[in-house]
Amino acid sequence: MTTNSTDTAKTAKPVNDKQKNSNEHIPPAKSAEAAKVPVKPAEAPKAPAKTAETAKAPAKPVEAAKVPVKPAEAAKAPAKPAEAAKVTVKPAEAAKSPAKTAEAAKVPVKPAKPAAKKAKRKPKAKAKKKRERTSSSESNISLYIDDAKKERLITREEEVELVKQIKTGNMAARAKLIKANLRFVVSIAKKYQNSGIPLEDLISEGNIGLIVASDRFDPAKGYHFISYAVWWIKQAILKAISEKSRLIRLPLNRANNLIVIEKKAKELSLKFGHEPTIEEIAKAVNIEKDEVQYLMSIAKGHVSLEEQFNSSDVEGNLLDVIEDKNAKPPEQDIIDDDLHNALKEAMDGLTETEQKVIAYRYGLNGEHPRTLKEIGEDFSLTKERIRQIEKKALRKMRHPSRAKSLKNFVE
Repeated sequence: MTTNSTDTAKTAKPVNDKQKNSNEHIPPAKSAEAAKVPVKPAEAPKAPAKTAETAKAPAKPVEAAKVPVKPAEAAKAPAKPAEAAKVTVKPAEAAKSPAKTAEAAKVPVKPAKPAAKKAKRKPKAKAKKKRERTSSSESNISLYIDDAKKERLITREEEVELVKQIKTGNMAARAKLIKANLRFVVSIAKKYQNSGIPLEDLISEGNIGLIVASDRFDPAKGYHFISYAVWWIKQAILKAISEKSRLIRLPLNRANNLIVIEKKAKELSLKFGHEPTIEEIAKAVNIEKDEVQYLMSIAKGHVSLEEQFNSSDVEGNLLDVIEDKNAKPPEQDIIDDDLHNALKEAMDGLTETEQKVIAYRYGLNGEHPRTLKEIGEDFSLTKERIRQIEKKALRKMRHPSRAKSLKNFVE
């Protein structure tokens, strides 16, 4: 019985050990589960990340104040700031990318295109300035005409009274008479607009004629002042045209005839549909054919030899490109030097008298060729003797040994 009890006791021990082992395993599980329970507060270390985030966003101070309640847990997570420190490395990495910086450096090159466009606009700016000058000139003329029209026309009686005052030296009366007739100067000057002189210059010249007329007018003749002044106005304008519009100055009567011829030629070309002939123009204006032809040849444009070329590719003036018929070609000096040396070589075998006779006879010394008689007088020899000396010298020069150098100059 004792053995049985001991056996059972022995057999019971392993069971107890197993139970004990099983019991030992159970508490660790429960402890692990228990250990898992406080893990939830351990999740709180993630809160420091929020603190780092809240440090970036100071707009939420309340949350940042709640985080420091668990300093122990916050101390357990030092890795988060290191990660945050790693984030700051990214700007340094951005600095390591030279390709992007190079691309960024290329960006400012684009504004070069607008600069080229500005350069192209320069001719437009010049054309604009030219138009502005033209428009300003036209506006000045229109203002002048408007001012002239504002002046009141004076009566015959007023003209007589003003002229009397002018004779006494009253300059105010003279100015009043002139201003009252300025509009007529403009109308006369417009008839000569295509004469090569600007309209404002024609008006200025016509005003000079009007001033002269105001000094010379005599109301006792019985006609109006403007009827007398028209002749002086036209003369002043025609004189300016003859002196300033062309290189060749014409007398006033011929300048007036030329204006009539040009005007009639335009009328006939519109009427016939083609350029009229000299005979048709002469018949229409009742002027001789030769006179019409001469005046029309003068009317053609003249160009100065010293006028500069307008082209940007060619520099200089007409004098630089027109051939001078009287000038020697550039290569002629070289040819003359070669001929002089060849003659000197061919004449080396001649006597001094023979050399002088040949030089005088053919003008080799730069003078005109002389006759046999003239050469004989210098040497006190007869004409026949000089001819013999010349013949002998030429025979020597024709020798092949001497004539070799002259063959290139013989045609």
